[in-house]
Amino acid sequence: MRGIPVGQVSDIKIPTVGFVIRAHERLIEEFGGIPGIRNQGAVEAQLTRADNLIAYKNDPSIYEIAARIGHGLATAHAFADGNKRIVFTVMVMTLRINGQTLDVTGEAAYQIMMRLAKGGLNADELTDWIEHQFQPE
Repeated sequence: MRGIPVGQVSDIKIPTVGFVIRAHERLIEEFGGIPGIRNQGAVEAQLTRADNLIAYKNDPSIYEIAARIGHGLATAHAFADGNKRIVFTVMVMTLRINGQTLDVTGEAAYQIMMRLAKGGLNADELTDWIEHQFQPE
């Protein structure tokens, strides 16, 4: 997808901190909520964690990378509001910039994000869910 700034290690691309913050701003403008970031360091840490996974794990899947970013952002609660929305958006965009496309209903997305937000889903379970919901473009 054009115009999405990404950090790149190996062949897997991940969104930048700036992209995540701008995406959050747009989501708040479109859907409402309290603007602002509580902890930019938490966003940076989750993207760095993904970079490290790419660099040091033997051939991680894009599903695992997206899940680790999503799970980390969900548990960090880095934004004042809209954390579930930005988590889902960042996971989708991470997949999209790596040639994957969303194939899930709005209801299924809502249910998985609620489980994640309530702590009822670990990163490995989220990886499995993503792998079964996203298909190559």
